Amino acid sequence: MINNFLIRNHHIRWGIIGLIFFAIVFVLCFATWVMAKVTYYTFWKDNSLGYQSVKLTEESDFNKTISSYFLGQPADRLPLSAGAYLVSDLNSKEIIVKRNENQIFPIASVTKLVTAIVGQEFINSDQQITITRQAWETYGNTGQLRAGEKMPFKTMLYPLLLTSSNDAAEAVALSVGREKFLARMNEFAKQIGMNHTHFSDPSGLSPDNISTPTDLSLLAGYLYENEQDLLAITREKSYRYGRHNWTNYNNISLMNYYVGGKNGYTDEANRTLLSLFSVPISYTTSTDKTKSGEKKERLLAVVLLQSNDRKSDTRNLINYLGKYVSYNGGKNGFVPMLPPEIESL
Repeated sequence: MINNFLIRNHHIRWGIIGLIFFAIVFVLCFATWVMAKVTYYTFWKDNSLGYQSVKLTEESDFNKTISSYFLGQPADRLPLSAGAYLVSDLNSKEIIVKRNENQIFPIASVTKLVTAIVGQEFINSDQQITITRQAWETYGNTGQLRAGEKMPFKTMLYPLLLTSSNDAAEAVALSVGREKFLARMNEFAKQIGMNHTHFSDPSGLSPDNISTPTDLSLLAGYLYENEQDLLAITREKSYRYGRHNWTNYNNISLMNYYVGGKNGYTDEANRTLLSLFSVPISYTTSTDKTKSGEKKERLLAVVLLQSNDRKSDTRNLINYLGKYVSYNGGKNGFVPMLPPEIESL
């Protein structure tokens, strides 16, 4: 009966079809608007559209997703061997690229950066540090130190940070009291927000010395803000003292834009790295007298854990940053823009 009625009354039938059509269009438009609320867009050099989608739980979360950085290509296509990595801007505190950034792994000799920091809290720079028999018997002899040898703490920092001497790390901790020293290392980590970090020895030999890329980026920021002298040591190619000539074992220190850092290796940790780079990044707007498209250096932390090829991974990341990453030059980040076809919604 209804079908016969609609067949006889064409205008009613087409009216119903029209209502259904407009209902579908409305639903599609509304869905598009909702997607636009959780997606922010901006344009790259050639006006190709780049985007990042974030699942938001409340309206206030929307502004938190706005980044000062735009990625011209997804970083997940990079040929990286690292099981976890993070690149962050130490000034704006923004994460640029990441993978497994909150996963916990052993960190090996990256530990020695904290050993150096805590050592400075307890030990006067001119205080003599003795390589005790216990310290000398620690695995490895990269510092070519001898049992009974003494040198000022400020000098001991060179084999510690350049040749990654395990003997030096143990000697520094033992001069304070090993348990007291380790307790302070762990306290320091929590103090600066490294809540997923733990130290079981001062050298990094223990697989129980663990952290995350996120935590280590906090350490990178602390070093830059408070420990420029330590970073300067890690940039040295070599250092001579008496019969010693300590050479920097960190081949990342030879790369362009390097500011400082520390590498590490154990079987459990594989190859690890905390490093700081001042990388020329393209600017997308004119600010600070920088024209759009020109490059300006940004201070970045590069953290690698569980890497098979630390140097290749770092080079690939730095090249990616210079080629595909841009910065808008402001503190507020990109303003979300809708593409033209939905801008009127």
